[in-house]
Amino acid sequence: MFFIRKAQSEDFADIANIHFKSWHDAYLSLLPELYINNKNNLSEKIKMWQELINHPDVII
Repeated sequence: MFFIRKAQSEDFADIANIHFKSWHDAYLSLLPELYINNKNNLSEKIKMWQELINHPDVII
């Protein structure tokens, strides 16, 4: 069983990790691996999600 809830500030790293892994898996067979490795950057996704999750106008 799982529950859906509004994301909390401390969730940003987990959300970024899911985003990173799912992006890689979704596009691996569609795009060159070099492109994926250059564009799919975990540290950038962590920063992005940390900013989004703490932005007052964004609900995640």
